[in-house]
Amino acid sequence: MRRAILVGLPVVLLLAGIGGYLLATRALRPLSVMAHQATGITGSSLDTRIDIGDPAAELRLLVESFNDLLSRLDQSFATMRRFVADASHELRTPISVIRGEADVALSQDRSSAEYRASLEAILDESRRLSTLLDDLLNLARADAGHVKLP
Repeated sequence: MRRAILVGLPVVLLLAGIGGYLLATRALRPLSVMAHQATGITGSSLDTRIDIGDPAAELRLLVESFNDLLSRLDQSFATMRRFVADASHELRTPISVIRGEADVALSQDRSSAEYRASLEAILDESRRLSTLLDDLLNLARADAGHVKLP
């Protein structure tokens, strides 16, 4: 009996360990698939979603939560891209006016009234540009949590 226990117990423990390892590997395989898919998602591929087939209820909740997070991030990135495009356009317009006025004013000799009109246009556009930059700075501070917008 003692010999059977001394020989059988290690065999049973070995089989139990192998079985536990195989069960754990099988149970964690969907998490491994999720991790692999998640590492491939970048800022330019936020429209990609995690798909692990037919997961257990616990994993389904995790996958849905992760995919919802990706959707919110994708919307935030799209909003940020639109904002940057709009801000670039808004910055480009006054700079173009300033350069155009300066080019016209310097292209030939003009009267002092014409120079004055060009300088006033440049001053107006530079004020507009300063206001726009102040607004952008306030938005950045508010986004960082340093300032509350009214």
